[in-house]
Amino acid sequence: MLTQKGSNDLAVNTEHNTPMLTQKGSNDLAVNTELNTSMLTQKGSNDLAVNTEHNTSMLTQKGSNDLAVNTEHNTSMLTQAVMTWL
Repeated sequence: MLTQKGSNDLAVNTEHNTPMLTQKGSNDLAVNTELNTSMLTQKGSNDLAVNTEHNTSMLTQKGSNDLAVNTEHNTSMLTQAVMTWL
């Protein structure tokens, strides 16, 4: 389990086979490139939020994002409750 809370200019996680990643707070750039992650939860205000996960069972993203991009493959459920401006 990797848990990150607070304000970060750059938050990058390149872990493999992580059961749960939780990120809360304000981030200018939040990038997750995990493989085989069972659950990723991201809450807060992000200027750029990018997720390039593969075989992810659930991704939940809540908050206000200027740009929200999801390039997942084989994702069973994706929930986005955001205000997105492209």
